[in-house]
Amino acid sequence: MTEEQVASLRDPEHGHFTSRELIALQFTELLVTSTDAITDAFFDELKLHLSPPEILELAYFVMYSNVSHRISATLKSEPPATLRIQSAQQLYGIELAPDGTGKKKPAPGA
Repeated sequence: MTEEQVASLRDPEHGHFTSRELIALQFTELLVTSTDAITDAFFDELKLHLSPPEILELAYFVMYSNVSHRISATLKSEPPATLRIQSAQQLYGIELAPDGTGKKKPAPGA
């Protein structure tokens, strides 16, 4: 993200985001604050910008991050680095190198 985009997160509709990024931000906000507000109409709009696998991946990432932050805040701690690495590998199929860089694992049979 650019510095301008980060600064405009308080008012994303007036920021420098594509329509795809904007709806992903709206979906993220709704997942964290009010899942009941995710209507069929909103979901239909979301599917115009993101594929079902992208929606699922975004939802998992947002919810995993949200729960991790809430637990860490409650316990006033950070999860161990090895747990964060294992979670990234399991959830997103990413191989993390010791320097923290990652690459997507090939699909089985690919």
